[in-house]
Order: sequence, then C-alpha cells, then structure tokens
Amino acid sequence: MELEQLKQQWDILHAKLDEQQIINKRLMENAVTQKIDFINNYNWIGIILAIVIIPIVIFLGKTRHIENGLLVFTVCMLVFFTILGIYKALQFKKINSFKNNILDTEKIITQHEKISFWYYVITLVIVVSFLIVFGLTYYEILVAYKRHWILIAAFTLAVIGGIGEMKWYLKKIKNLHQSISDLKEFEKEE
Repeated sequence: MELEQLKQQWDILHAKLDEQQIINKRLMENAVTQKIDFINNYNWIGIILAIVIIPIVIFLGKTRHIENGLLVFTVCMLVFFTILGIYKALQFKKINSFKNNILDTEKIITQHEKISFWYYVITLVIVVSFLIVFGLTYYEILVAYKRHWILIAAFTLAVIGGIGEMKWYLKKIKNLHQSISDLKEFEKEE
C-alpha cells in the first residue's frame, strides 16, 4: 500500500515537473521571440526613417542652395545605406523561423552581428568623412557667420551617437544570441 502511494506521488511530481519544463520552454521561446521582434521592428523603423529623410535632404539641399556635388553625394550615401539596411533587415528576418533549427539561427545571428558591426563602422567613417568634407567646403562661410560650432556639435554628436548606437544594437544582438544559446541548452537537457 505504501509503495503504491509513493509511486502515485512520484507520478504526480513527474507530471508536474514535465508541465513546468514545458512552461519554462515556452517562456524562453517567448522571450526569444520578443527580442527578435524588437530588433526586427527597430531595423524596419530605421529604414522607414531613412526613406523619409531622403526627400527632406533633397528639399533642404535645393532650398538652401547646397552645392550639387555635395547634395548628390549625400543622397547617394543615404540611398546606399538604406539599401544596406534593407539587406541587413532581410538577413535578420530569417531568424523568425528559429524554432525550426536553433543551430542555423545561431549562425544567422553571428553573421548578422558581423554585418551590423561593419555596417556601423562604415557608416560612422562615411558620416565623419562627410562632415569633414562639408566643413572644409563651407569653412569660410561657417566662420564668417560664426556657425562653425554647429559643425563641431554635429561631428561630436555623430561620433558619440554612432558609437553609442553601435554598442547598444550589438548588445541587443548578443543578448538575443545568449537567449538562443540558453534555449539550445535547455532543449539538450530535455
């Protein structure tokens, strides 16, 4: 009789443990899905903002009589980085099917992390180069109207903001990668 009760209690505990493991796995999957969705939405919002900025830059360039070469260069860079951002976002979108194969998802995240790092580095170099060229082109006008501080502020903001953005984004990717690794370990234990 006592052995039967122990067996029933064991079965109840085992069922509760199985149920708890299923709940934990679902919670981990939901956390990963939320991180993926956040990064995916962030990527697409950035692309939409870049697309909106292009006509604004063209309008301001024409109304402020910015040199055509500089305006064309600026618009070309915006278009280039928008296309590169779309590529980056589409690569990341492949992660949405993480439930199918976690190893493939980890590879995609590692690849996305590398692409994102170089995307930010190249963007930062080009933006800083652009600001330097702009400063050299319009130096006399900026000094004559005492507006050189605007260029210095833009330069500082671009460098600090670009590096901060890069670190923040790459941290999000690393957190996602860690969550997927944890999920993989959890599935191995089952």
